[in-house]
Amino acid sequence: MAGSIRHGVSPITDYDIFLFKQGTHYHLYEKMGAQKFTDPSDNAEGVAFSVWAPNAQSVSVVGNFNDWNTESHPLAARWDGSGIWEGFVPGLQKWELYKFCIKNSHGEVKEKMDPFCRALSFRRERHQSPIGPNTSGATVNGLHIAARR
Repeated sequence: MAGSIRHGVSPITDYDIFLFKQGTHYHLYEKMGAQKFTDPSDNAEGVAFSVWAPNAQSVSVVGNFNDWNTESHPLAARWDGSGIWEGFVPGLQKWELYKFCIKNSHGEVKEKMDPFCRALSFRRERHQSPIGPNTSGATVNGLHIAARR
């Protein structure tokens, strides 16, 4: 069962942001998107979500864990001006389906796939990303999907 979203809990370090802003972070796929993570303050296991949306008015994560509710798990913009929005959801497990819901600078709300997803699901009318293992390939409904980085 997914818990409430927590802000300020992230696998992204200040050094990651430094490299990101320089355009020289060659391992963003290990930090961005949906990452299995443990909150060091209470050892809660879950998933840290992050996405780059520098011109967004708001960003949330939606999925089967919150009945695709766009308001229940809002992400917060990082304080460092990187344009990265993030949040930690305790209790999430692998293969939960999710998307990012982004309200752009014109006020339009768009559902977007995770650009760092490791697998895709085609169960709904629109594509969505399952929280997958940190590998280059995954199996979803018997279909092997390999990602090249």
